[in-house]
Amino acid sequence: MKRKIIIQKGDSVDSIVRGSEPQWKGKEELTGKDLMWQILKAQNWYRGMADHADLKKWLLEWMKKNGYDKETIQLCSSGGVFDYDSGSYCRMANLGLDLPKEYIAIINKNVAMLKHIGDSKAKSRAEASTQAEEPRESLQDRIKRVTGDYIGEMNANLDSGLEDIRAGKKPSFSMSEWLVAKKVKPIYCQAIADEFNKISREIQDAIDGVDADLVEGYSFLKKKDLQKFSEFLSDIVYNANQFAALGKKLKKPRKKKAKPPEKQVAKVKFQKEDADLGVVSLDPVKIIGSTRLITYNTKYKSISYYEVSPLVAGFAVKGTSIVGFDEKKSYTKKLRKPKDVLKSMLGGIRQINNALNSLKTKQAKANGRLNENTIILQALK
Repeated sequence: MKRKIIIQKGDSVDSIVRGSEPQWKGKEELTGKDLMWQILKAQNWYRGMADHADLKKWLLEWMKKNGYDKETIQLCSSGGVFDYDSGSYCRMANLGLDLPKEYIAIINKNVAMLKHIGDSKAKSRAEASTQAEEPRESLQDRIKRVTGDYIGEMNANLDSGLEDIRAGKKPSFSMSEWLVAKKVKPIYCQAIADEFNKISREIQDAIDGVDADLVEGYSFLKKKDLQKFSEFLSDIVYNANQFAALGKKLKKPRKKKAKPPEKQVAKVKFQKEDADLGVVSLDPVKIIGSTRLITYNTKYKSISYYEVSPLVAGFAVKGTSIVGFDEKKSYTKKLRKPKDVLKSMLGGIRQINNALNSLKTKQAKANGRLNENTIILQALK
């Protein structure tokens, strides 16, 4: 004969199949294997019918009934790991089962784990809160801090250079090499230049005798050594300023590929040839990556020599201007007899240097600009 099943309002398919929740009234006398069998059956029922929220609720209720303090209960509540075994045992105990010691031990083990996890989460939140309260370093403070570190190292290099000068030697320290090796950013280069420019002015005042205190302060140096020290400082300031300027010009936008040479020179205007002088211009593309450049302006009859800065690998072009040349070593001169001089510009570097050095006209600062009157004579790697 089949068992008759009565379906009531609110019953689910699972409750119909699995039956109602196990109760413990009337089972107080169960012991040994019989008790273990009933616990196992109940445990299986909870596995099919309980969810995470039920397990959490039952364990916290059991903890309250068994005298756990509020702090421990709160930590366990935030622990987040509620297993079916501990949760179902707690539910059985809450419904009146006198749990054997081995089952209570399982619950206590889970409670200890939940407390540890909850405590770790609380500490992490506290640390995050503390870090959030700490003020972030401002850009100005960072510049001061990093610049201070660089200047501290530079002071040691300054002392080393001064020792070389007093020993009658050329300072071994190279500012350009140091800046490249350290990969110093332009913003720090400018701050370094400003700092050592102050010292450079002091040295010059001592040389000129402007300030009696400075004259006395640097009296341990011979005048010729003081002059060499001034030149050493000037070179440091110059290279720091140049590195700052070049860094700004050559700074690339983030996540953008470097422009190919053809695009770099797309806006450049130049004079393709001059029939009277018998010269033909190179393609401006040749400028990119070269280390020496010679141009001639047919309108002003001036020749310009450019030498690459030690801070970059080769020339670049931005708009209609050459970028990356050494302002100290680059110059412009007027030509009295262009036809004779320009022939020499088509040879090797030694011939070019001899021809340029033989010019007696006044030397002016090269500006790096290219226009429709510019003939590109040489671009050497």
